[in-house]
Amino acid sequence: MNTANFSSDESRWQAVIERDRQADGAFFFAVRTTGVFCRPSCASRSPRQYQAAQRAGVLRDALQRDRDVTCATHDAGFGSPSRMYEAVPAELGMTPSAYKRKGAGLTVRYTTAIRRSAPC
Repeated sequence: MNTANFSSDESRWQAVIERDRQADGAFFFAVRTTGVFCRPSCASRSPRQYQAAQRAGVLRDALQRDRDVTCATHDAGFGSPSRMYEAVPAELGMTPSAYKRKGAGLTVRYTTAIRRSAPC
């Protein structure tokens, strides 16, 4: 471990992004609001991913309480509907309005396959 390599915020953040094991022990990073902290090599969500998941959870809860999408967007802390629509469908698996309708009217397509093992 060489702490000199991680003396700036930029170098520490780069180590977190790259999950650099050489930075373990030189510093930790944390989410201030939750008190959760990790080593730089930790495979946890990044703070940005964590925040997006938290906001999606708040949005999901608001929609389940029958809040309209605009109010739920505000409740979740999104600055604008466009920010919400670029972040949330990946977390919900559908648009917020479809989630509010509990997926009514959506068509789900799927397939299954049998995997045969190759002969040894």
